[in-house]
Amino acid sequence: MGASNTSAGRDPEPGGLPLPPRLQRTLERFRERLWSIKIAEGALAGILGLGISYLLVFALDRFNETPAWLRTSLLIAGFAVPALGLPLLWHRWVWKQRTLGDAARYLKRRYPKIGDELLGIVELAHHHPGDQSQTLITAAMRQVDERLGDHDFTNAVPTRRYGRRLRAVLVILAAAAMLLSVVSEASLNALTRWISPWRTVDRYTFAQLEKLPDSLVIPYAEPFSLEPRLTGTTAWKPANASLQLPGKTRLASPREADRYAFTVPPQKETGSLSLRVGDARERITLAPLPRPELTSLEATLRLPDYLRYPSDPVVPIRGNALKLVEGASATIHGKTTRELSAAESDGAPARTEGASFSSEPIVVTATQTRRFTWKDVHGLEAKSPLELTLSPVADEAPAVQAHQVEAKRVVLEDELVTFDVRAKDDFGLREVGLEWRLASGGKAADESLAGEKPIAAGGPEKTSIEVRGTFSAKREGIPSGTYHVRAFATDFLPNRERTHSPAFLLQILSPEEHARWLTEEFAKWFRNARETYEREQQLHESNLALRELGLEALDEPENRRRLQDQSSAESANARRLDALTIAGRGLVGEATKNPEFDAERLERWAEMNRDLEQIARERMPRVADLLQQASRAPGNAPIGSEKPAPTPTADSDATATSPQSPSLSDREAGAPPAKAEDEDSKTAPPSSAPIRLPVTTLAADEEAGSKPGSAPATPAQKTLDRALEEQEELLAEFAKVADELAAILASLEASTFVKRLKAASRKQTEVADALAETLGASYGLPRQRVEQQIREVAERVAKTQEEQSRFVHHIQTDLEAYYQRKQESIYRDVLDQMKDRAVVPALRLLGEETLANLVGRSVVASEFWADTLDRWAEELVAAAPDPPGQTGPQGEQKSLPPELVLRIMKVLQEEMQLRDETREMESTRPAFAPDVYASKVRPLAASQTDLRERVDGIVADIHTLPGAADFDREITLLSLVSDTMRQAHAVLTRPDTGPEAIAFETEVIELLLQSKRQSSGGGGGGGGGSNAQNPSGGGGGGGKGAALSDIGPQRTAGENPPTPDREVGQSTGKAGRELPEEFRRGLDTYFNQLESN
Repeated sequence: MGASNTSAGRDPEPGGLPLPPRLQRTLERFRERLWSIKIAEGALAGILGLGISYLLVFALDRFNETPAWLRTSLLIAGFAVPALGLPLLWHRWVWKQRTLGDAARYLKRRYPKIGDELLGIVELAHHHPGDQSQTLITAAMRQVDERLGDHDFTNAVPTRRYGRRLRAVLVILAAAAMLLSVVSEASLNALTRWISPWRTVDRYTFAQLEKLPDSLVIPYAEPFSLEPRLTGTTAWKPANASLQLPGKTRLASPREADRYAFTVPPQKETGSLSLRVGDARERITLAPLPRPELTSLEATLRLPDYLRYPSDPVVPIRGNALKLVEGASATIHGKTTRELSAAESDGAPARTEGASFSSEPIVVTATQTRRFTWKDVHGLEAKSPLELTLSPVADEAPAVQAHQVEAKRVVLEDELVTFDVRAKDDFGLREVGLEWRLASGGKAADESLAGEKPIAAGGPEKTSIEVRGTFSAKREGIPSGTYHVRAFATDFLPNRERTHSPAFLLQILSPEEHARWLTEEFAKWFRNARETYEREQQLHESNLALRELGLEALDEPENRRRLQDQSSAESANARRLDALTIAGRGLVGEATKNPEFDAERLERWAEMNRDLEQIARERMPRVADLLQQASRAPGNAPIGSEKPAPTPTADSDATATSPQSPSLSDREAGAPPAKAEDEDSKTAPPSSAPIRLPVTTLAADEEAGSKPGSAPATPAQKTLDRALEEQEELLAEFAKVADELAAILASLEASTFVKRLKAASRKQTEVADALAETLGASYGLPRQRVEQQIREVAERVAKTQEEQSRFVHHIQTDLEAYYQRKQESIYRDVLDQMKDRAVVPALRLLGEETLANLVGRSVVASEFWADTLDRWAEELVAAAPDPPGQTGPQGEQKSLPPELVLRIMKVLQEEMQLRDETREMESTRPAFAPDVYASKVRPLAASQTDLRERVDGIVADIHTLPGAADFDREITLLSLVSDTMRQAHAVLTRPDTGPEAIAFETEVIELLLQSKRQSSGGGGGGGGGSNAQNPSGGGGGGGKGAALSDIGPQRTAGENPPTPDREVGQSTGKAGRELPEEFRRGLDTYFNQLESN
């Protein structure tokens, strides 16, 4: 059976018998029916799969966004049904049922008997054996054909599955048709999204929302609003919408005019929002970012043309306010923390570039406020807009301040006065300078004696200038007198008046007038020194009175307090004398600038001042310390009445204190040494009267420190004795110095009268010469016929004689006052002659005669008075002897003569002035044309040459000194100064006043200062002794020039000279560490009061 089935299923062999036609047609109809039904079932299954896939996409889209991958999967699944089912069905129902035997075999399933017969007939016909009769086979086939006849086997094909599938397909098609007719947009949208899932097709929703961003940048940690809106074509308008926040928070909002308003709380982290409005679903990613903040704000100013700025300045803006000069415009530039997409200025678009924005130029004519807003590329705006206030302001006048470097009111006519000038302006300084005018004293000032000079050139962008300006009456060509000098500054505003500093009042004096003024100042200074000496005498007398007291009386608290008061008064007097010595140094320094003072007299004056300084700073404080020690020393028992200590020490009297009453006994610098044998090794101080250090007596010496006939001395009395001894010695020294100062003062005053008379004599000679030149052209003519030029000469002479009459009158009155004080016959003789000759009215009369054209008489009279005044000066020469010479022994080393020291000092002063003038010229250089600048530098180069020649003269004079070999070091140093000056001159002649010239001049100044210091302690470049009491060296009274060289430019006026090194004593006792003097005295007073109570 199996074999037959197999054979029946194969194609007929060659030579097979044909089936009866009717039977064959019946089987073929059955086979075709089977094929169609099965293929239809597959097609319906494919249509059903596709329809279901589409409807699933449509249904899913109604609830949420169907992802592309799911739509793709559904599409593939829908197409997979027909794509896979139809080939399988064709293979099964067509390919495998392609023969009539296959059809009979399938029919057997429904009709087994008929199927077997048909299968047998088909097999006999196609595969009959060769040994069987064909006739019999044909008869059998005819028999079956006749029996079956026209029987229809189509009903044997199964159609149940086909019907189900057909109904399902019809339902699917009906549903799709209904969707297409009812919700065509949604169905078509779902069809598009289903058929092309790879395309980005927005899901159709019945609730249509306006486009929302996929990601939203929000302000960091700030609440923000979200307002989704329904479109105008929406088919559904839900009454509510919900918003799911990161986390579990859900917000709801009702519909208000087609929009839903949500206020989202602050967010700090990246997250997403889920929005649901009906069937519409939106997911928004949140990115919290800080708002774009302003990091810098500046303005580019377009200034008015008169300010001459080469470029537009950029100024920072602070405080949301900007002030502009009138007529200027501003372009505002801002920079933010993030790239910008847009910016506005008062609603007008502003330029943006990256993270910066710029406004259009703003012309400010009145105060206005501009509002700036900006938005970054993420849509974030500033938290609040920038409101910038723009205000126009007037161009302010420059401010100028001046400071006189050396605050002096009286200066020589050739002295250089320096001013430190500072000027400021809000935009630019044009010029800074000095101006001067004669002090009118309430009268109209002489404009011819007014002048000005620039000291610094400005520039459009030079808003501040600090410069040192110089003023010299001789250089500016103005006569002596009282002048107001002030600094001025100008800016670039047209027709602006100058801005001035407060004026400085300067009294410009000629050398003669300056010498007279300085002599008067020295007289005042000497009177104060005399008062200090008299005060010291009074203190000495009070100290003697205290010493005269008995033992018990001196130990009384009241007398101990008197000792403390005496100590304080001694310290105060020392400070007063110290202040006088500082003032004395200033007077000597001023005198060194005046050629009217000779070097010997100045050297002696400086030496006396140094001696007073030593008294004020060493000896008087030592007396005060001894008095303070006496006030706190133990009393009651005399030293000789007590049992001596087992191991007495030299400083036992200074350190002995009561155990119940502690006392500070540590000695400071300058206190007397403790051991008597040490005093022998000390060098006497360099004064004419040697200062002996007080002797400390040991306790075993019962008579030491006691006055003849007095009781054994207590420690307080012994210390007081030492103080009295010290005070007596300093009084003796003070008296000697005062006498020498009096002699110097007398010499100065006398020489002043001589010089003033000589000056008056020279002036009369000049008048006679001037008149003699006009004698030939005007002699014997009436005044009306004299030429105008000659009349002008006569008028000038008349004015000069009027001034000389007053000048001589002042000499006469001063001489009379001086005679009343000195009572010396030589002054009386000259004074009587001046009165008898009536010199004052005679000189005034000469001026009147000159105006009357009595030229011949005037010439003769002027020559007469010139000779007379000169003779009177010669008579007074005897009253002005040279100052006393050195009283102390000369040191072993030689010193430069005071004249040479003084010349070096003057060169130093003038070199410093030249450096200031060079700096000033460099400051004004931009204001001058090259040829003008060269002409102004030329005098500076000439001054440098003159100074070099003077230094060379000093070197030549040193070579002529006896023992010139001792001054090799000074000669070498001054030669180096000369070479450096030559280099400075070469730079100035280029011309160049820049840093190179300043460097050479500074080197010269430093070398001259070194030279002046080397000449201080004696000749040979040294001589500085090691004696603590004579720090300036030079031995004995100090070499010539030693004291004078301490006065000079290396120390400013009023500055204390260096304190001499003093030996610091050290002792042991109960006091412990050393304390300052003021603390020691206060504590000792406190302990004494405790003890007395």
